[in-house]
Amino acid sequence: MASDDGPLPLSIKAFELPVLDTAHIDTFAWDLVTNSCIHQQKLSLITVLRGLRHAINIHLSPSTLELLSQSHDMLVKENFKFYNLKVLNLVPPPNKPPAAYDYSSVAADLLKDCPHAIAKSLLRLISLRLERVRISSYEPFSSFPNLEELVLVNCPLWSNLDGLKVIGTQLSRLTISPYRKLVLLTPKVVLFDLQGPLPLSIKAFELPVLDTAHIDTFAWDLVTNSCIHQQKLSLITVLRGLRHAINIHLSPSTLELLSQSHDMLVKENFKFDNLKVLNLVPPPNKPPAAYDYSSVAADLLKDCPQVIVKSLLR
Repeated sequence: MASDDGPLPLSIKAFELPVLDTAHIDTFAWDLVTNSCIHQQKLSLITVLRGLRHAINIHLSPSTLELLSQSHDMLVKENFKFYNLKVLNLVPPPNKPPAAYDYSSVAADLLKDCPHAIAKSLLRLISLRLERVRISSYEPFSSFPNLEELVLVNCPLWSNLDGLKVIGTQLSRLTISPYRKLVLLTPKVVLFDLQGPLPLSIKAFELPVLDTAHIDTFAWDLVTNSCIHQQKLSLITVLRGLRHAINIHLSPSTLELLSQSHDMLVKENFKFDNLKVLNLVPPPNKPPAAYDYSSVAADLLKDCPQVIVKSLLR
């Protein structure tokens, strides 16, 4: 593992790390007056990147990315051959919205000469976590056939996308937000975690070997009743997709929306084939008397009375 922290020098000698696994680069330019000095520091950073060509994982800090974003004219002349690279991590700055943080052009400059090497190495990728990364493709994960775990935390879509399709034949653990249109083709998922606001539409899905599902959703605070109705339908579609689950955990906000959907739930025939435990997660710091969603449990379990209902904090 290699780590480079601190300001960049005006000159750095070429080096090579032939068995490098992971590199963390957290550098910045001195606040110098002359453009020639800044140019020299950019050259030093490029020299560092050349020395990482055998790395498997490279992590670039926000300050490093900022300097690279100002070096496009120099990067396009480089031929970075990252032979073993699996992950290029563009570390997000704290407390900044994703819209204010887009260094995709830097990634494109660094990886322009190794698309085949990158694609080949990504075939071996088994776990991927993205946080505050803007997604620009409708079907971004189909190139990772061996992916077993996918975590998307606060990852918005570009404005030209209205939904997301997740294909993962080997995926067993999935944490995701319920995008406006969400298509899941993940037949081996055993742990499913859905977090965030409900979309107006979600396509029916099935998780045939699902063990545990955590559903923590809520409705947008919309004006029209038709939009709220659509979000209730989306939540019901999610519940239908959980019919093979053994354990289902429903958050307080999810339960609140379900409690407002009684007229829709009574028309449903939820066949939870393997369900053993339905956990109605209680809100923190509320007395039990102020928290009673037994009617929701009755609506969901009317066709499977053998299920144990619990009220446990997650």
